[in-house]
Amino acid sequence: FVCNIMYKLFSDILIRQDVLLSVLPLYHIFCFVSDYLSPLMRGNVLCLNGSVRDLFKNLLIFKPNQMRVVPMIAQAILGRVRAIQAKSPGLTAAEAAAQVTGGNLDMMLSGGAYLDPALCEAFDEMGIFLRQGYGMSEVSAAASFSVNELFKPFSVGLPSVTTTIGIFDTETGVEKDYNELGEICIKGPSVMKGYFKRPDETEHVIRLHD
Repeated sequence: FVCNIMYKLFSDILIRQDVLLSVLPLYHIFCFVSDYLSPLMRGNVLCLNGSVRDLFKNLLIFKPNQMRVVPMIAQAILGRVRAIQAKSPGLTAAEAAAQVTGGNLDMMLSGGAYLDPALCEAFDEMGIFLRQGYGMSEVSAAASFSVNELFKPFSVGLPSVTTTIGIFDTETGVEKDYNELGEICIKGPSVMKGYFKRPDETEHVIRLHD
């Protein structure tokens, strides 16, 4: 957890004294680390959404600057923005988005599933930065993140300085180039020691490559 919340690229975006709206379940490790541990350590304001049914009401109440989302939530926000544009064709994407999000939202980081680059580009038109990272519970959430406009919509960003990522052949264990298909292997202090009292499952997931 400490490794994740001290991730330099991720911490840079939390230097701002922002208001965050937490919409993901607390038991979701992406939410626990990036909505609770990291922002609160830096003195950000954290607002709790509660039921997902209240999302659009709470966006207008709290007027957040940042959110952590899964692609489905981003798609729902885009759908609401486009519905407003359909009723008021004279509105720009940014103006319609302000009516949905409260007018302050300029950053959304996505995890948990593949993020369609077309979705990122649609949010770019609204003036809202939406990008994704890569990770899993077994590495304490994030192994890499895209945190600024330098990262293309299809990118999952850069690993932290304490994390090494390699691609290995699943049969031979030989390391491959990043543009080749293979098994993604992660090394670093954020990697778990193992599943609690489940040595067989641990041995299947945690293994060494040369």
